[in-house]
Amino acid sequence: MKDSKGCKHPTHAIGGMEDDLPQEVLRFRQRREATAFGETPRQAGGLAMPNTFDWIEIRTHNIEETAYFYESLFGWKITEKETAGGFGVWLFDTGSEPRIQNLRRGGIWLRPQGEPLGVVVYIVVDHIEATLKRVTKLGGKVAISKAPLGAGYGAYFTDPNGNLLGLYEDKKAD
Repeated sequence: MKDSKGCKHPTHAIGGMEDDLPQEVLRFRQRREATAFGETPRQAGGLAMPNTFDWIEIRTHNIEETAYFYESLFGWKITEKETAGGFGVWLFDTGSEPRIQNLRRGGIWLRPQGEPLGVVVYIVVDHIEATLKRVTKLGGKVAISKAPLGAGYGAYFTDPNGNLLGLYEDKKAD
């Protein structure tokens, strides 16, 4: 099925495609949205606020290997195994509350010619170096080592599927 602009979205409902998702996925999203970060709970079956971030999707050709990688690296737990649009969708829970201010904002970052472009999702960690060691042990690759980034430090890695993610570590108080 295509949305109102003719785009296909096999694993996530956009533009009125929620009828294509399994009921368990819809219930999970409703529970998540009803309790999200002290916001006014969304009424079951109601509409979400438009133009906000809603979903992180890590695409893969090997769902079991990818789930193992992220569970082992960050301790994320697979909470539900579903199918949407004929494809497996395993829902994960990070077990932590995200930074609310960063759910409401992002950045459009000018990059030098020749550097790959795309959307980068950042994960907050306590120690970037230790996390990067686990990345390589689990089959991922360090793309850019730890360096100053804003008020803290950043680094980038690719998972075994080649997906690029960022790491962020707050500066420790001296």
